[in-house]
Amino acid sequence: MSVINLSQKFKFSKQVDLETLMDFLKQELNATCKYQVESESEDRLAISGTVKEKLFTKVVKFNATIEIRVEDEKAKISVQGSSSPNLIFWILILLGFVTLGTFFAGIGLFFYQREKPAATIAAILKALDTQYGAL
Repeated sequence: MSVINLSQKFKFSKQVDLETLMDFLKQELNATCKYQVESESEDRLAISGTVKEKLFTKVVKFNATIEIRVEDEKAKISVQGSSSPNLIFWILILLGFVTLGTFFAGIGLFFYQREKPAATIAAILKALDTQYGAL
């Protein structure tokens, strides 16, 4: 299990509203993650899902709460959450009792992917800064 704890302040070149930031985050999440919205309010988004993988099966799931505060041309985005093994990981571990290779494959994939949700969300925040950041 890995903890996701990110907080970033932004200073934008123009006034950006809360809805624009939320739409940008959802668009970027759609491109990089398979997720579902657990709850949504005006300034908070609670999601759960997995990061899309190109090469391997997904063995890590995540839960995250994204909170956005906007004042004029400044914003603060906080992300709290965690990542943990999903069902595929446990199936690989159970199959590992029969064949040792799947046991090590499951463990290896988990350690390879466990920090991916935090890195993906950090990349989304960096893209937000690039898109709307001050010049």
